[in-house]
Amino acid sequence: MSVHNGSIGVHTPSGKRRQGAVILLAMTGYFAGAVQAPLTAVIIVMEMSRDLATLLPLMLTALLASNVARLVSPHSLCHALAEAFPYSHREEPPEARPTP
Repeated sequence: MSVHNGSIGVHTPSGKRRQGAVILLAMTGYFAGAVQAPLTAVIIVMEMSRDLATLLPLMLTALLASNVARLVSPHSLCHALAEAFPYSHREEPPEARPTP
């Protein structure tokens, strides 16, 4: 990563400087950390960017973010929200139903 004339970019192995790569890395890291699914985050961001030069940095970012998120919280955001969801719409077990 480098800063040149006030803009942030990432140097790829080919020597080209990619301006939007930092944003792609941030999106991948945030998504992988929130849902703790690094492969899903990489696939979604790769489909949006279609830039194979950033594949390895995206994978490393997703793995790092997912592992740090697991250190902070063992449950993903989806599981935490599902636990807090009220289960009033669930069907009661047969023994709990009143008999007519």
